[in-house]
Amino acid sequence: MHAYREQLAAFRKRKNWALVVGIVATVLAVASIALGGALALGQFNTQFLNTRTGEWVAQRHVPGASGTVSLPDPGRYAITKPDGVAPACTVADMDGTAVPVAMEQLPEANGKTLQVFDAEKATYTVTCEGGQSGVVVFAVDDLPMVVNGWVSELAKVAPFLILGVALLVVGRIVPRRIAPESMRPVIPS
Repeated sequence: MHAYREQLAAFRKRKNWALVVGIVATVLAVASIALGGALALGQFNTQFLNTRTGEWVAQRHVPGASGTVSLPDPGRYAITKPDGVAPACTVADMDGTAVPVAMEQLPEANGKTLQVFDAEKATYTVTCEGGQSGVVVFAVDDLPMVVNGWVSELAKVAPFLILGVALLVVGRIVPRRIAPESMRPVIPS
């Protein structure tokens, strides 16, 4: 009977450790998944949707029929054609003064060569060889989001979600390994 009580005490100790491991793994899993979800929602709100105006932050500025495009903020802008190679374009302000346009290969654009220019908040005329059909103007800061879309945001969130799922699995499997029912001592007759 004394040996049974020692074995039962050892088993209960292992069960307590298994319970602690299960609880800690589950709490960490829920925290990791919640953090990933909060990060995803935060990225959506701050990078994709401007809550003040209700507009998408990564806006496509499409030149009109006359080639005019109104840029809302000062900064660097890129001219591209999402469906293919953009034709050579020139940019001029409304006074007719040419704006310098440079061909650059930006890492954010996945190696795609873009025509980049600096602009102030104003209206510009974009004239491209063969017309402006399919040509769009983006803020260079928005290029990773425009080129990669949700993929770049999921890459930031995925580690938290994967860690959370892995911890949930650990929280279910490891406690059973620490104190399996087959180790429960048999009551002596």
